[in-house]
Amino acid sequence: MLGTVKKAGDVIGLFTRDQPELGVTEVAGALGIPKSTAHALMNSLVQIGLLRRTSGNRYRLGWRLLDLGFLLVETTEFRREAVPVMQRLADRYGETVLLAVLDGLQVICIEKIEGSRGARRAPWSAGARAPAHLSAARKVLLAGRPWEEVEHLLTQPGPHGLPDWVMVDRERLKAELEQIRESGFAWEQEASAPEYWSVAAPVVEGAGQTVAAISLSVPGCRFHQGRDQFQREILRAALEVSESIGYDGSP
Repeated sequence: MLGTVKKAGDVIGLFTRDQPELGVTEVAGALGIPKSTAHALMNSLVQIGLLRRTSGNRYRLGWRLLDLGFLLVETTEFRREAVPVMQRLADRYGETVLLAVLDGLQVICIEKIEGSRGARRAPWSAGARAPAHLSAARKVLLAGRPWEEVEHLLTQPGPHGLPDWVMVDRERLKAELEQIRESGFAWEQEASAPEYWSVAAPVVEGAGQTVAAISLSVPGCRFHQGRDQFQREILRAALEVSESIGYDGSP
């Protein structure tokens, strides 16, 4: 039973922005399973709404996943507490504020509040994923994990078996994450999107675990003028959200 559930999860995990539609043969080849097994799995997923059949007997993600996604976001406590804080920050500076979480090797943006001054599209959008070692938010989230766990993540293959982490300088990353743990924030210098800089700080729950990161994204032309102020404000915002979900200020 557990093996079947895992295989079903593996099937769903094959669908991406670049490959939103798949056939039985493609799924069977990607997972190394017989076509009959892939066909049975995909039909079962259609029956419960996690996949839907399209023309040509191909498949796309089912609408039930969208329903579950909305339910997950709406019932996430720290997201509810973060939204008004993020809105005030966006209103004050006119810049874009993001809320992100770590999911395995990747980071997911679960909330985005656009700033009024954004002349260009800020990095990421709600629901977007990105490799977890580049941006300020990503580094803050990794810094909230024990290094042993981060090392384990670095050994895991990316989507479709691609080794996303091969080029990571681990000693340099380890030192940087230690520095972020000490300072409580991280900077990003144009890593996620051209001409954008950002600063991020962790949202910490009552047990002391980092559950999310709040990030303020600013075009470079304005970032350098208010860098210190942006740093103070993102730390204040992250602390306010953390305290609202039970964090007591312990290191």
